[in-house]
Amino acid sequence: MTKKNQKVYYTINRIQDLNSVVIPHFLSYPLQSDKKKIDFDLWAEIVRIIISKKHLTKDGLLRILSLKTILNRGLSKKLISEFPDVINLSRPLLELSTNSLNNHWIAGFTAAEGSFSVTINEKDGRKLPQVRARFSIGLHARDINILTRISNQFNTGNIYSNNKGTVLFQIANLTSIKTKLIPLFDEHNLNNIKHFDFLDFKQIICLMENREHLRNYGLNTIREIKSNMNLRRM
Repeated sequence: MTKKNQKVYYTINRIQDLNSVVIPHFLSYPLQSDKKKIDFDLWAEIVRIIISKKHLTKDGLLRILSLKTILNRGLSKKLISEFPDVINLSRPLLELSTNSLNNHWIAGFTAAEGSFSVTINEKDGRKLPQVRARFSIGLHARDINILTRISNQFNTGNIYSNNKGTVLFQIANLTSIKTKLIPLFDEHNLNNIKHFDFLDFKQIICLMENREHLRNYGLNTIREIKSNMNLRRM
C-alpha cells in the first residue's frame, strides 16, 4: 500500500497472486461495468501468458502487445516505434447486461464513485436561501449502461449527459431520497469515509423534511454540517 499526493493506493504485483487470487475473485464476482469487464478479460489473458512463460518468446510478447493495443489507453508511442509489427486488435463487444444489480455492489460502487451533496443558493432578494440535496454518480459516457441499471434498481432519478463525454445519474427528489436512497445505505454500509458524508446528508434531509431549512436556525445548522462534508472533512 502506497501513499502519493494525498491518495492511498493498494496494489498487487506478484504474478502468482494475480493469477491465483485476483483473477478467481473477479470470475466469481464479475465486474458490472461492460468496459471494465472487457479490460479484465484482456488483462487476465496477459497474466496467463506470463504465468505460462510464453512472454519469454517472441510470439508470446507480440501477443501481449497486441492485447495491450485495446487495453485501457493502448500502447505508448515508444512501444509503437519499438514494435512496428504488432497487430492492432479490434476491441471485443459485450452484450449489454440488463440484470438487476446486487445492493451490496451498489453500496461498494457508491463508496468509490458516488457523491452526497448539498447546495445553498443565496440569491440576492430571496428571503431565505434555497437548499437542495442531491445524490449523484458520474461516469464516462461509455458506461451509461451501468448508470441505467442503477437507475432501474432505485426506480427513480435521472440520467444527464453533456458534450464532454460524461454522464451523470442523479436523485434530487426529497421523497425518493428519503424512501429509496436512505433505506438502502442504512442497510448496506458504505464502509469508507463516504459513510460519514451519508450520515451528514441524512441529517440534512431530516432537517429539510421537518422544514427546518426554512428557519434561520435550521439553515445555520445545515451550513455547519455542510462545512465538514466531502473534501472539507478532516
